[in-house]
Amino acid sequence: MAHNIFRNEYMQIPVVTRFYVTACTLTTLAVQMNVVSNLELLYHPHLILKGEVWRLLTCFLFFGHLGFNFLFNMVFLYPLQNYSGLDVFTSRFRNQTNWFCYVCLFFLLGTP
Repeated sequence: MAHNIFRNEYMQIPVVTRFYVTACTLTTLAVQMNVVSNLELLYHPHLILKGEVWRLLTCFLFFGHLGFNFLFNMVFLYPLQNYSGLDVFTSRFRNQTNWFCYVCLFFLLGTP
């Protein structure tokens, strides 16, 4: 019963937000279980030029080790992504996942 409630709530999250929260959680779990070192996830331009291109994405997926801080980041990620700076675009992005992903990619590439 509780499993169905959690699954229903999870499936009500918009697709992009659901993907991002899941990717952040899996990345953090991989670091917590010592599958990946947290130093391998950091953004480092010199190493990216050497071919470690995954660092462009993984630096946005790792919020630190499991704990209270990670829980708060995940809990506040959903409302902030839907209601804060993108509030102007909310009607434009409704049911247009591809356009929302394009704008998020634009912001990602514009980050130094």
